[in-house]
Amino acid sequence: MLNLRQIEVFRAVMTTKSVSGAARMLNCSQPGVSRLLKHTESRLGFALFERGAGGMIPTREAERIFREVQAIYGVMNDLDGLLERIRTGESHEFKLGASPSLSNHMVPAILRKLVDQFPELRIQFDVLPVDEISDYLVRERGEYALSVFDVSHPNIESRIIGRGRLVAALPPGHRLADRTVISAQDLAGERIIGLRESSPHGQLARDLMADVEPGLNRATTVRFAETACAFVRQGHGIALVDEFTIRGFPSDELVIVGFDRALTMPVYLHRGKFAPRSKIGRRFEELTEEFVANHPMD
Repeated sequence: MLNLRQIEVFRAVMTTKSVSGAARMLNCSQPGVSRLLKHTESRLGFALFERGAGGMIPTREAERIFREVQAIYGVMNDLDGLLERIRTGESHEFKLGASPSLSNHMVPAILRKLVDQFPELRIQFDVLPVDEISDYLVRERGEYALSVFDVSHPNIESRIIGRGRLVAALPPGHRLADRTVISAQDLAGERIIGLRESSPHGQLARDLMADVEPGLNRATTVRFAETACAFVRQGHGIALVDEFTIRGFPSDELVIVGFDRALTMPVYLHRGKFAPRSKIGRRFEELTEEFVANHPMD
């Protein structure tokens, strides 16, 4: 029987105990408040206030209604607080994962920008091997996953947001360290710390060395690109890794050299096809695309 405006005017009169006070509180005219109040009492069929020299005196019925109205406004205040916490990220825990090669530098750099915009945001980050990403997203253990490989699942949406180049990671002082670019032939005879042939890195390395004799000398095989870089630091040989992995290592510990031919691997952004997408998640997508677009190899 009461609309929101009538409730608002009624509460203002109850709070200020006068029509003039209610008008000031609501930033409207006194006649407008009086007319709406009389119309409200007419619709209800009983008086809400007794008019006297001392102001607007609420009836017993008005007091009962006011208690319920205050409870409604309490819920609305709680809603306002929730909306503000969502706006600032305070009430949100953002869960995401990434393959190891993107977890060392790229994802932390993106999340730094996200937290700068939402200082109260809580983050849960997981490093995920390829065989865990589908379950991670389908079960909604996380909202997003980033990787350098595609994920084939009917309930997962995967899209390429950029590409990273294959580069050589060399120890300082290596004979090729002062080169601007190198060729596949330059790697002939070098001890290579390689990733599994089934991995994106392994496939690119195989393509690179396909026409080189005696071929790829895979002296050491590891599972993750950042592990390959750690082996380079200890003098085990040269690693062929993506540019995003190598950026996570100090420049005085590893030398980055590109190839004279472009060999790139895609960067995929994965999310559950039917999972709801949050405001934080949408901003994360934008920041990820900006990062990939604005961080070419030096």
